[in-house]
Amino acid sequence: MSGGPQEPQPEQSERWPQPISAGHWTDTDGVRWHLRGRRIDQPGPPLRRLLKRPGLRVLHAYGPDPLEVTGSSRDALLERVHRFFAGEAPPHSAFWLAEFRNDDHQAMLIIEEGC
Repeated sequence: MSGGPQEPQPEQSERWPQPISAGHWTDTDGVRWHLRGRRIDQPGPPLRRLLKRPGLRVLHAYGPDPLEVTGSSRDALLERVHRFFAGEAPPHSAFWLAEFRNDDHQAMLIIEEGC
């Protein structure tokens, strides 16, 4: 995976949110999240530690309205990310991951998806 996130191609001229590029995200409750460190470029120890963190939230940024995913939706998204890193993703698929924190030190994994 090279370079930074590429802007997804929305159907209209509307820009899709890119929290990783912006370095911040404000959730639906008005809580502001900040990028912590660098983008996660491979499924190594930093990602494994983050995924084991209690209370980890996961945001899927794809389209004009990023959504927090939980339960089986979260599991399915993470499986797609793992397949991408293993080189098994469909052509033109791309994922960018990064850890974000809020002022209360809660953690969120933000996954931006492009095609």
